[in-house]
Amino acid sequence: ADAVKTSNYEIDPMDVGILGDSSSGNITLTLPNMGDKSPGRQYNIKNVGTANKCVVNTGDSKLIDGVASVDLGAKGAATFLACSSSAGGYFWSVL
Repeated sequence: ADAVKTSNYEIDPMDVGILGDSSSGNITLTLPNMGDKSPGRQYNIKNVGTANKCVVNTGDSKLIDGVASVDLGAKGAATFLACSSSAGGYFWSVL
């Protein structure tokens, strides 16, 4: 996994595993904007903090399974996200 993030962070397209430590306060991890090279991009994201929220949101108008963000509120909560495309454009899915 990449380094533990203890504050708001814009996820780099080259990141794969992101550990968010929300022990000191709520943090937001922002997915990169989608583009032609996005389909197939995947991220494992986990909240390793002992308190507070770790929220994952999109960096553009795209949604994650129809919602603007995913709340990883409990220690150990995790999500696996994948970018896909369809005739309607690009979207994020929780797998």
